[in-house]
Amino acid sequence: MASVAVGAARRRARRWFWSLLVVAVLGMGVVYRSIDSPSSPAVGTAFLLGSVVVLVALVQATRIWAALEGPVRVPRWFRRHRSATTAGGPSRDDPVAPARPVP
Repeated sequence: MASVAVGAARRRARRWFWSLLVVAVLGMGVVYRSIDSPSSPAVGTAFLLGSVVVLVALVQATRIWAALEGPVRVPRWFRRHRSATTAGGPSRDDPVAPARPVP
């Protein structure tokens, strides 16, 4: 029963993702038309609303995409390199490292 709910949730999230992308494209059309038109208060309002719609739709679509894809996987070679360089404590180039006495 839980797998059906998870599958339905993923389908719904995908539908929302593509719907938001369509809304963003339509909003870009409004922005493009308002840039191409002679200026007036109505055109300025259309530009502002179109820009806000594009921004909000793309931010939400990005959040859905990140949720569907899961966390970013760091390559194994990068994890090994990073752990090898930080295992010895602070480096001498670290500005926060305590000063060492000079013999």
